[in-house]
Amino acid sequence: MVIASPMGWGKMSVSLLPHHISNNSLPAPQMNHSKTSPSSRFGISASATTFLAGATAAIAPSKIARAISVVSLALVTAHAAMAADSSAASAKSAADQGTQPASDLAAPMSNEAVALGRRMIPDGERAFATVQIQNTMSRHEYYHAAIRNLEEIDTFWVSRNGPFAKSATFSSPGWVMNGIETIRRAYGQQSHGDADKALAAVNKVDPNVKITPQNFGAGSEWVMHTSTTAVIEVAGDGKTAKGVWYSPGIGLMGHTANNKLGVTGSFFYEKYGGDFVKEDGVWKIWHLQMAYDFVPGLPQSMIDAITKDLGDFGTPVTESGREAGERSDAMPAGFSKPLYSYPAYSPRRPGIIYPQLPQPYYTFSETFNYCNCNAQSAKPYPQ
Repeated sequence: MVIASPMGWGKMSVSLLPHHISNNSLPAPQMNHSKTSPSSRFGISASATTFLAGATAAIAPSKIARAISVVSLALVTAHAAMAADSSAASAKSAADQGTQPASDLAAPMSNEAVALGRRMIPDGERAFATVQIQNTMSRHEYYHAAIRNLEEIDTFWVSRNGPFAKSATFSSPGWVMNGIETIRRAYGQQSHGDADKALAAVNKVDPNVKITPQNFGAGSEWVMHTSTTAVIEVAGDGKTAKGVWYSPGIGLMGHTANNKLGVTGSFFYEKYGGDFVKEDGVWKIWHLQMAYDFVPGLPQSMIDAITKDLGDFGTPVTESGREAGERSDAMPAGFSKPLYSYPAYSPRRPGIIYPQLPQPYYTFSETFNYCNCNAQSAKPYPQ
């Protein structure tokens, strides 16, 4: 996602535009190609499975299902507690080495394996939730293209006064915005202010473009993403959901110089990973992460048509859309460094599935997150 306008983002200590990083020493990510059993993927040992079999043999048939449910849930709870230290150690390793968590290439588990006797939401409810998650992500794209970032946050992100406000994140390979107030300030209010400045700059060049609410966004960026290749998993308890998308798109940026208007632009090929939570019965964005594969500038031949249409007000801009550095050591207030900085494409880069594809899960504590900021982000899954 390109989050910049021609007027203001460059003044921040960290730019929010994508940046190509060559990493000659990038280690190959660990891949897990094994098809693990449901019990081993939840960390349930073979001895524990044997115990379950023996226990059920001694219980009346009418009580077997209930016994399995109780014992299995206890094992999952115990496993979560035992894995906490391992998760924290893995997160520290990822932060120190800059390596991604192991990619999960195992086949998705069945509902029964995920539930372990717990009640799952009906398939119809899950299907409806999947459509709602896709709609929420698509609305994010449309609002961003219209420079309505602030309205997007206030409508489709978790509530500023709700239980998920402080843990909300928006991240890229170079930064993490922590908390809904930081996201609202940096992605919302600053973008809105930059758009106001861009409109004022265009008005100075062409007074026919009036400074009115109807002309909001003139002179600013136009960035259109497409949310394709979705993989969405809704939790078995129906309270959270996860998704990844490939998002090819295009970004055009207005410029003013020497009393003329100009345009630069870029293609971008990026991916999103997102966590969603049902808040007051409505699906909201909780964590959103971006990962850039390729961000080439547009050739001048594609810009010339726009410049020509500007007539006497237009001027060619020889500098094409370019990738700005976003991996600065300086972080604005509320920002932090990500655990893993996903590298743009290079012949030296190994094959990487990142963000990690979501796997079926029952409740959020049993899966990883897409904030790229803490121990649960680097959860060793599968183990």
